[in-house]
Amino acid sequence: MSDDNPPEKRAHEELIRAIQEEATVGYRIARALAELKQNNAFRSLRGFEKATWRSFIRGQSLLKTLSISRADRLALIYQGFIIELGAKPQELAFIDTNILLRLRTMATKENVHEWLKIVRGMKRSEFYDRIHAVREFYGKNDWSPDHFRKL
Repeated sequence: MSDDNPPEKRAHEELIRAIQEEATVGYRIARALAELKQNNAFRSLRGFEKATWRSFIRGQSLLKTLSISRADRLALIYQGFIIELGAKPQELAFIDTNILLRLRTMATKENVHEWLKIVRGMKRSEFYDRIHAVREFYGKNDWSPDHFRKL
């Protein structure tokens, strides 16, 4: 009797599931941060009534590994892509957060999914090289995914 699912195949499948899950964990954190940051909701928590966002993040023992700038980036990305543009967290997986922050100013509800497909797996340097090329060739504010893809 042959094993249709040998140990190495099961291990490989588990690795893929773990990577995919890990890639979306950051956006679960981002959702919580965005909800807490919106309208200073964190201030309704006991002991943080007069806190600033910075002191709230620093005051959380679980968040000590999370810098203020990373917390801000995650909250902005979640607010911009998930809430405002309607992207799914899985679409944001494996995309550099700095690319996402810049892309947030370029994408619209109509083209966000196309943009996310284009930049998935792209290196930051390649992304910024293409931005400069589009800006030079098409003009400063012409952020069509087609233009970006062609260059």
